[in-house]
Amino acid sequence: AHIPPSLLFAAWADGTVVRAVDGKLRIGNVPPETVNNLLSQTEQAGFQHPPLSHGIEKADGPVKCLSVVLNGHSSQLYYDGTTNVADIGPQADPSPKQYEAFVRMWQDIEKAMATVQPVKTREVTGPLGLTYPGR
Repeated sequence: AHIPPSLLFAAWADGTVVRAVDGKLRIGNVPPETVNNLLSQTEQAGFQHPPLSHGIEKADGPVKCLSVVLNGHSSQLYYDGTTNVADIGPQADPSPKQYEAFVRMWQDIEKAMATVQPVKTREVTGPLGLTYPGR
């Protein structure tokens, strides 16, 4: 069955932040520098030049999409949450090393996003007007 995409986290340059909390979207604000720091951490983690150009995903399974718009250019990576590299042979493409580097990059970005927490939030009650950046 097709499961429609759902937003987990979004941040804008003006400091607006939307995140899913207990299955509901909450909106609030942080200082714009906080979003700039998040973008810097995302770049430092390797998002602009990831170890795998598309990401890691299995067919017909749940997947997260990380989309970053920077200087008018939109980039997306996909990850199914799998961390086990035991079944990946040394000559596989992607290699276990690339796979592990991608997982580390993704986890670093998730940690950075977790630090972007508005002090006051309110539930989103109407459409956000966002377009899914997917395929």
